[in-house]
Amino acid sequence: MTTTLMFVHCLSPLHAGTGQSIGAVDLPIAREVTTGLPYLPGSSIKGTLRDRSRQVFADAPEHTTTIFGPETANASDHAGALTFSDAALLLLPVRSVRGTFAYVTSPLLLQRFLRDVREASNVAIDADINALDPGALTSCRVSTTSVNRSTSASNQDKVLLEDMDLSVKVCKATQAIAEAIAANLFERADERALFVKRFVIVHDDVMAYLSRHAIDVVTRSSLNPETKTVKQGQLWTEENLPTESVLCALVLENGHLARTDTGSVSEHLPALVKGSVQFGGHATIGRGRCRVVIPGGER
Repeated sequence: MTTTLMFVHCLSPLHAGTGQSIGAVDLPIAREVTTGLPYLPGSSIKGTLRDRSRQVFADAPEHTTTIFGPETANASDHAGALTFSDAALLLLPVRSVRGTFAYVTSPLLLQRFLRDVREASNVAIDADINALDPGALTSCRVSTTSVNRSTSASNQDKVLLEDMDLSVKVCKATQAIAEAIAANLFERADERALFVKRFVIVHDDVMAYLSRHAIDVVTRSSLNPETKTVKQGQLWTEENLPTESVLCALVLENGHLARTDTGSVSEHLPALVKGSVQFGGHATIGRGRCRVVIPGGER
C-alpha cells in the first residue's frame, strides 16, 4: 500500500471556511478543536481534485470513478481508491521587521509533519526535534543564514515578528530541517536559499498566538448597483490563511481498490496537480490559488 505526502503552498489567501460564526469574525476558517490551528479539510482537497480529474480524464471518466468513487447517486457501489487526509499547517508566513516575512513553525507542527513523513513512501527527512531545545516561552530558533535577525545595538540577537520581540538562538539543527523541507518544496536553488533564510522555529505557545493573530482578516461588502452603497446587512469580515502558508497532507491507497490493470492509481496524482489548484471558497475573487507539490514527482 502506497502513502504519498504532498505539500499545499498558498499562492493567494486561502479561505477554507466553516460557515457563519457568532464571534468577532463572521466567516472564520477551519481550525482544529484541540489546538486552534488552521487546516484544510480533506473533503476540500478531494472535491477539488475530483473536479480536476473530470477535466484531465475527460476521455476516460472511469479513471475519475476509480480514484474518487462513484457520484452521489451511486455512492454505495464502492469507495474511492484514494483517501485524502486533512492538510495540517506546517509553515505560517508572519510579518518580520527584517526580511519582510518569516516562515514560522514550531516543534509541535514539526513533530506532526515528521510523523507523516515516516509514513509516506515518497519522501525521507531525517531530523531530530529534540535537538532544538525549545527553551523559554519567548525564544525562537533560526537557521545560521537567517536574515530576519535585528542587528541594531538595542535589538541585538532579536527576531521581531508581528508585535512580538523574540530572543534568538542560532541553531544548526534548525538549518538542517529548513534545508530538508526546502529541498522537497522548491525546485529552484534561489527559492530554496530564500526559504532557509526566512525559516524560524518558535515555541508552541507562540505559534498558537500567531495562528490566531497573524491570520489575514478582511472586511467585505456587497454594494447596491444603483446607489453604490452597501446593501442592508451586507458588511462582513472573513479569515484567510495568508499567501505563502504551507500545509501538508497524506494520500493513502485503499487496498485492492487502488490496484488496476495499469498499476497503482497513485500514479495519476501528478497529472491532477499540474499548474495551480484552487482550494476553498471565493474562487471568483482569487482566493485559494495553490501550488501542490508531490516530492519525488512532477512539480
